[in-house]
Amino acid sequence: MKLVFSTNVAPIFGVIASVSFGLLVVMFLEIIFRQVDQFAPPPFSKKLGASENRVLNTVNPQYAR
Repeated sequence: MKLVFSTNVAPIFGVIASVSFGLLVVMFLEIIFRQVDQFAPPPFSKKLGASENRVLNTVNPQYAR
């Protein structure tokens, strides 16, 4: 009986499959948690004020935390 995969190739597919599955789980959890406002990161910029044609923004200090 002849083996379809050599002994060096078969473990590589297992490693690729397990790493891919782990990345997909992390990406799925990240997407779910970003949809919930409580877990979403704060916005990068914060609006301070607006005049006729300009809007004054600053970096949000909560973003750095």
